[in-house]
Amino acid sequence: MAVSETAKEKKLRLTHEAQQGRDAEEMLSRFGDKWVEAAGEKALLDLLKAKNQDELLQVQADYRAATNLYGRLRSAVAKGKRAAEMLHKEAINNGNNG
Repeated sequence: MAVSETAKEKKLRLTHEAQQGRDAEEMLSRFGDKWVEAAGEKALLDLLKAKNQDELLQVQADYRAATNLYGRLRSAVAKGKRAAEMLHKEAINNGNNG
């Protein structure tokens, strides 16, 4: 049976998620497109330089790690926006009820 979180715990969790989303969005806005493009170019150059299967697998792993990080940042942005929306709605509801 799952333990339900208190209103204060929920607010803290949502605040934390919203902040993580803002941080991730800032990183993406500063470095995202350039970083992903650079990772792709580096992967292509590394593929051309690869001398054996192990090096090819390492290039694949490095590129996958870069794209996974980008995906996690995008996911954090979306989760943060949802959390911020929930906090805003709760603030409005509490303002109308208080």
